[in-house]
Amino acid sequence: MKDKNGKEIKLGFTALVPDPIQGAPYFDPYNHSFVGTISGFHGEYVVVEDGDGNCLCIEPDRIELDFE
Repeated sequence: MKDKNGKEIKLGFTALVPDPIQGAPYFDPYNHSFVGTISGFHGEYVVVEDGDGNCLCIEPDRIELDFE
């Protein structure tokens, strides 16, 4: 899997998760962007864990690895 810039996603990498899509036809369980750690993969999705230990499954092309 690759991030929005075409970089290969691997376990343990730090990723920027963007703000949720406004008006998306599905529920976004978070309300702001955050930086987390890639903790796994679930089907076509990447699992990103935040600093509180909460996990979010998100499309790989929405996250960004080298964001600094």
